[in-house]
Amino acid sequence: MSAAIPKTRNCRQHAIPSINLNNLNSNMVWWANGGRNPTQQRVQNLFNTASLCIERYC
Repeated sequence: MSAAIPKTRNCRQHAIPSINLNNLNSNMVWWANGGRNPTQQRVQNLFNTASLCIERYC
């Protein structure tokens, strides 16, 4: 637990780049509106993108 605290404090000092938020938001909106032929790979890509964003900035 103590190892996670410095990382959390450090990443909170940096804002998430707007291009990352826009990309993630566009993907979320697209999938929320039904998407086009949602394949397993496309769904996995979305979750990977979201996970990377969370890991890096939160």
